[in-house]
Amino acid sequence: MYPDILNEQGEFDVIADIVGRRPTRTGGMRIEIEKRTGALGATGKEATVIHAYGAGGRGFEISWGVAEEVNKLAETLLEAHD
Repeated sequence: MYPDILNEQGEFDVIADIVGRRPTRTGGMRIEIEKRTGALGATGKEATVIHAYGAGGRGFEISWGVAEEVNKLAETLLEAHD
């Protein structure tokens, strides 16, 4: 898409590998479902939030496992609506 940033071989030159750090959470990571009323403004409708945060510096290395757990939670919500 951006040929001007490629090297002579048509590839990217990796200068550095930098991964952003995420904050930790007192009590450990939070991966859970929360039902919230009024979360959609003044409508008073119920909204569902899947939380997945607080892993700290381990966030990048465990991200696939966290995504798998979030997917399981989402599937249980979708199955409940069938």
